[in-house]
Amino acid sequence: MHDHLVAPLVSRAAEATPPSIARRVRGLSDRAIAWLFIAPTIVLLLAINIFPLIWTIQLSFTNYRANRPNAAVSRV
Repeated sequence: MHDHLVAPLVSRAAEATPPSIARRVRGLSDRAIAWLFIAPTIVLLLAINIFPLIWTIQLSFTNYRANRPNAAVSRV
């Protein structure tokens, strides 16, 4: 499409990238880059699933009453 306009921008951006960062980015494999994108999603899904499970187990050992939220909570 506009390759003659894009090529100079890409080369200028590549030259502006500090060498240490360029070396690190070039050194990452496709698998490592995929994990960088997937890892936050996995962490979020685990947090969404694990937190309620732990909270439920903790509440199961108390006599918490949802209809009396200001009542003192005691351990069973």
